[in-house]
Amino acid sequence: MGWPDLAARCFAAVETHFGEEAVLTPAAGRPRAGEAVAIKAVFDEAHEIVGDDQGVGVSTTGPVAALSIASLQTAGLDPARGDALTIRGRAFTIVERPQTDGHASLVCILGDD
Repeated sequence: MGWPDLAARCFAAVETHFGEEAVLTPAAGRPRAGEAVAIKAVFDEAHEIVGDDQGVGVSTTGPVAALSIASLQTAGLDPARGDALTIRGRAFTIVERPQTDGHASLVCILGDD
């Protein structure tokens, strides 16, 4: 078993224990637009987001959701900026292009809808 397989198995365990029911709805103009698809997401309401604003370090907190790449591929989903994610009864919009952790998940920065 190589590193990619091990990373996928580790995130599957995280998703099993910490994943919450969520609904991903692709935005207009995207494949499956408007179709609400049930998925699992590992949600963090107060994740520290670090960025670079014209050479000046910036830090803030905000909601993020980590999604399993394997689960997304199985469901035929490719989350993108502008897609809607509903979790814990709250509607969010993915506000930046989802970023891979390099192994097994996509991290989506969320904004209130």
